[in-house]
Amino acid sequence: MSLWPSVQAFAEDRNVYGLRANFLYGSSADVVGLDLGLVRSRSHHMKGIQVTGVYNECRGGAYGIQVALLGNRVDGDVMGVQLSPLSLLFEPVRNDVGGKMLGLQLGDNEVQGDATGIQIGWNEVGGDSCGIQVGWNEGVGKMVGLQLAFANNILPWFLEEKETGDMTGFQAALVNRANRTHGVQVGVFNESVALSGMQLGLYNTAEKASGFQLGLVNRCDEMKGIQTGLVNVIENGRFSCLPFVNAKF
Repeated sequence: MSLWPSVQAFAEDRNVYGLRANFLYGSSADVVGLDLGLVRSRSHHMKGIQVTGVYNECRGGAYGIQVALLGNRVDGDVMGVQLSPLSLLFEPVRNDVGGKMLGLQLGDNEVQGDATGIQIGWNEVGGDSCGIQVGWNEGVGKMVGLQLAFANNILPWFLEEKETGDMTGFQAALVNRANRTHGVQVGVFNESVALSGMQLGLYNTAEKASGFQLGLVNRCDEMKGIQTGLVNVIENGRFSCLPFVNAKF
């Protein structure tokens, strides 16, 4: 049991097996079992279930379930579930993972390494992603799977660099951006440096496209496929601009 790190039953460098109860703030080495607290809980590694009213922190890895209203921080890898529903409303607390994530995150989610599984909320990934993202999605690595959001960005929309990640799968949002897209983009604005698949939206653009573009305005520099829309632009085509249908093979 713990009231504060300096006022607890065991020293901070001791491991806890079983149940740890923190009235305000508890700190220990590894926790294996059930970790409960009213405000904050801190440990090195966590294996089990960690539930606090405000904030959980692991200086190593977390394997199991973390639940806190405002945020969960893990300096290492996470394998399991992180839930912090109010982190979407309060900066800068969030579900913050310094390593890789395998599992489920709900809240304001940031993963420095690779993310595999399901992310729901404001999702930022520093490595590659594989699975499902629902919310506002940003990343700089590769994405394999499904993205549903107000804006799906392999690179944040306000940056201009083209060295973004690749998207393999399906994107649906108002704004979709990726470097190389292998799959389908559905939105108001769709952009790919290289497209292999389909774009459906009001404005579709790609530097190189192989497949199909359907929208009000479609444009690409190089095309191997068909465009259908009010304005269709293929810079290297026989006809650089045509209404209704344009194509090059």
